[in-house]
Amino acid sequence: NDSLSLHVNGDELRGIHVQAAHTDGDVFIHFRKANVIHTGDLVFAGMYPFIDIDSGGSVAGVIAAVDQMLALANDETRIIPGHGKLTDRAGLVAYRELLAVTSARMTELVRAGKTVDEVLAAKPFADYDGTQAWAFITAERYVRILYRDAAKQLNPGRT
Repeated sequence: NDSLSLHVNGDELRGIHVQAAHTDGDVFIHFRKANVIHTGDLVFAGMYPFIDIDSGGSVAGVIAAVDQMLALANDETRIIPGHGKLTDRAGLVAYRELLAVTSARMTELVRAGKTVDEVLAAKPFADYDGTQAWAFITAERYVRILYRDAAKQLNPGRT
């Protein structure tokens, strides 16, 4: 089963498991009556995310998880990210766009046969680096994470 419901203080809390996202064991919590979604490490609001490729995570999985959250959210929904400031549906849409755009760029670079060093030198996410890079996920680390993810998706079993 991929979800669990609990009833607490007059609210229904749904824990929803998502596959291969931040890791292979992520859950987000939807507080239905309160109209709140707690994302855990699936959302890093206003910053590059950590996607743990070694623990079964993938960019596509995070995007799919965000899509599930967006299907539950409306303009009044409060989104509690695992990292970053409290956000809303518009913030979640912006986060999804960041993931989709940077992932697509990286996929094209890997498909073109670029090495990770060539990709780093090209600074493919320079338009995001100034606002999204932070102490743990620097611009370089984000490139390396997305490079590994794209290489794994394009060449399963080789990374």
